[in-house]
Amino acid sequence: MSEPSMIEPPNQPAPGVRPAAFDRLFARVRAARARLRLRALLKLAGWAVLAVALLWLVGVLAAGWLGPRVAGISLRTVLLAGTGLGLAGLAWRLGWRPLRAVAADGVVAEHLERALADAGHSLNDGLRASVQFGTRWPENVSGSPALVAKLAEDVAGRLDRVNLPALTPLSPARRPWAMVLGAGALWGLLGLVAPELLSRGQTALSGA
Repeated sequence: MSEPSMIEPPNQPAPGVRPAAFDRLFARVRAARARLRLRALLKLAGWAVLAVALLWLVGVLAAGWLGPRVAGISLRTVLLAGTGLGLAGLAWRLGWRPLRAVAADGVVAEHLERALADAGHSLNDGLRASVQFGTRWPENVSGSPALVAKLAEDVAGRLDRVNLPALTPLSPARRPWAMVLGAGALWGLLGLVAPELLSRGQTALSGA
């Protein structure tokens, strides 16, 4: 008579060992977070460059017309203060907040699920649930670990067939950079039609 088999069922995860499907899921979440943060930084850089270019263009023109000081106030000091405050505001609004917003895995999972739903591939909250289960496996698994592992495997398999860059596009960062090109063209145009005005303004600001 043969002894009873001590081998666990094939779909039953080893006790205390998180199934590999969760590692695949979290790798996708980390990759998505990196792209979302890159997009936020590209937008921040674009709007910052645009703000500085336009602010100093206005300042140079004003200095060219009015001179380095207006009512006893140095235009260069005003421009430097305005630039500092503007960049600080942009850094908080377009840098700190978006970067912090995607710090949690669950938030990134929610973003991916919305993007998948918009593309016609709904996961029915499977990714968020898998992320929650996998965060502290197996302590926070209230149901069957085998069923949870099967859910994670199914979600991971579906994510493997999805183009991640399509879910986290960088195209929203193009707008400010397109406007930067416009601002550069404006600087060049004014350099052609009003070179003396720009030269006076630059000289006034440099010596204010």
